Amino acid sequence: MSLPELSTPIRVYWDMTPLPGNPPDHEQITEGIIELKILNLDITATGSTLPAVCYTVLQKCTAARMGVTLTISPAALTETASASLAQAPPKELLFEVTDIDTLHALIPLPGSVAGVSFPPSEQNWSTIPDVIRFCSQNSLKRLVFPMQRLYKGEVPFHIPAGGLKDISDDLSAFQPDPGLRITVHDPFVWRAIFPLTPFPEGRCQAANTMLSIDQEGIVYPCPVMPVPLGDLNESSLKQIAKGEFKKAIRSKILSLPGECVACAEVESCKGGCRGRGERVFGSWEALDPGCR
Repeated sequence: MSLPELSTPIRVYWDMTPLPGNPPDHEQITEGIIELKILNLDITATGSTLPAVCYTVLQKCTAARMGVTLTISPAALTETASASLAQAPPKELLFEVTDIDTLHALIPLPGSVAGVSFPPSEQNWSTIPDVIRFCSQNSLKRLVFPMQRLYKGEVPFHIPAGGLKDISDDLSAFQPDPGLRITVHDPFVWRAIFPLTPFPEGRCQAANTMLSIDQEGIVYPCPVMPVPLGDLNESSLKQIAKGEFKKAIRSKILSLPGECVACAEVESCKGGCRGRGERVFGSWEALDPGCR
């Protein structure tokens, strides 16, 4: 079942680093997030150090009782950073890891770190089953396979159909530890890992339950959909979230791609990732290339 259509989002993804030469007003953005009564804020700050403003944002958001997930690089969690984060700890602290060898070297994780974010890529997707098994066997609480960021002209990535089958076959006889909570944003990767469980959000939730903010303060429907909705250097988040352009984009997302209408499996994927389809083929009527 798809989630309902909302007047304002309940989750914001905020990619804070690398900081641009002329960064946006982070505290003003934070106040806008709090004003919208966002339930969950996912901050990604994966540079070698955590910017000082990150601590200020955390203090304000935790004081507002917002659930904050902070994803950082392992190198950034120095003793000084740990002490500062302890003053306003995020609900969930994750390490971003891009290869399984690095993951092995991080165990045991520091006590404040719940688990890892593992962005799938051309170089590492084949290790997804090994990553799941390793996290399960080492009592990690969280494993996230995050959305790709397509803000800066990055090439969209998807796992080929044969690769998805390989993942599914590899995991067919494996049951993850029930203490490990796994989040998968790609509906086709979800189906490969959890073939018997419907995708939890039903259809694409871009510009509905979620919005995303890039390092420059530009707001998007989601990290994978590089259609700017507004600029927080010029407008408030509330104005953008309730704006007519955002509503128009959501309307496009709600209509299934024309290429998907006759598909027998459309009820399971609901058109897949609309951002990838629009980015790769330049049309809202195109299906997600991850489906091919």
